[in-house]
Amino acid sequence: MKKYLFALLLMLTTNVYASDCIALQGIEFQKVDTYKFLASKNGKNVAFVHVNAAIPDGVVRFRFFSEELCNSGAASEFQMNEKLVRVVREMGKRYSDGGITFFK
Repeated sequence: MKKYLFALLLMLTTNVYASDCIALQGIEFQKVDTYKFLASKNGKNVAFVHVNAAIPDGVVRFRFFSEELCNSGAASEFQMNEKLVRVVREMGKRYSDGGITFFK
């Protein structure tokens, strides 16, 4: 019984993390920190997005390779001013922080 419960919990948590994506249509990004964007849609804040490269000041040109931006996998990579960047989770914190942190 414990094996089945463990397997069920593992599948549920895996699915939760796999679905941490933002549909990019209509999304606007605003720099809020050196490695953090605020994603918003129609004036409503959607999520913070942490990246592995310093975000330059001024105009930033984006190129996405998918219709959504995700915490992991191929959809976590995009170009920022022609430089390949990816979404990352911040390390060394007690709680899982970083990646894409959604507003509730």
